[in-house]
Amino acid sequence: MLIMLKKVIKSSVLGGKLKVDFNSYTRKYKVLLYSAIGKKDATVIAEGEVPVDQDVVNLDYAGMKYAFKMQKGGKYFWVSSAKQKDGAKSQSPVSVVYNPEIARLDPTKVDPNTGKTTELEQIKAYSKKPKAVWLTEGGLKAIIATDYLPMRFNQQQLDVIGRDFLAVGGVSQYSHFLPMLKKLNVTSVTTAYDMDFQENQQVKDNYRKLLKMLKQHGYKVRFANWDLSKAKGIDDALVKGIEINFKEI
Repeated sequence: MLIMLKKVIKSSVLGGKLKVDFNSYTRKYKVLLYSAIGKKDATVIAEGEVPVDQDVVNLDYAGMKYAFKMQKGGKYFWVSSAKQKDGAKSQSPVSVVYNPEIARLDPTKVDPNTGKTTELEQIKAYSKKPKAVWLTEGGLKAIIATDYLPMRFNQQQLDVIGRDFLAVGGVSQYSHFLPMLKKLNVTSVTTAYDMDFQENQQVKDNYRKLLKMLKQHGYKVRFANWDLSKAKGIDDALVKGIEINFKEI
């Protein structure tokens, strides 16, 4: 879990504006004071390191007290260039994690004899092939799980349950799956959200909405489940070799 700057509690010092640059890994900070006229020139008025057990930093500049507060951030951060020239707003992306056989292909590799990007063509052909995929939340989880699928299931089983994963950033973002399912010519899905949905009403409600949406759009759906007491996520279940059961919905 990363720690990030939440806010400057007192944001005006000597008529200027404060900005805190904070490195969540080293926990080192630098406080910059900008003049009231513009934000081109800044003066560094404080530097230091935030103790692990501290979330509020109280400081003093020229006899004026100010502070900034830290908070625990989420597991995933979406990058935005909205404030940059010709930038784009951040959106919650869908992670597409291909199985190792496809993932290792290099789309930029050129065949010296033909001058064609043959591996790129293989990727395109695979994306158009009717297939089953797994759905979960959390990109890293999907990467780990995809690597372990061939270790747990044979080729015939993978033909049915899927070799690839799609992952959204959170359970409430389930609607983002649809465009990618269509783009990858998916015909059936295996859902694999964390098993603690049984204890979390919000997750359970969104899971139900996901299943309803998939059925409404004609997808064949199978629900993957395992023992919550042994593993929370599909990645841990696969790594630990826990039995995974499937139920057609």
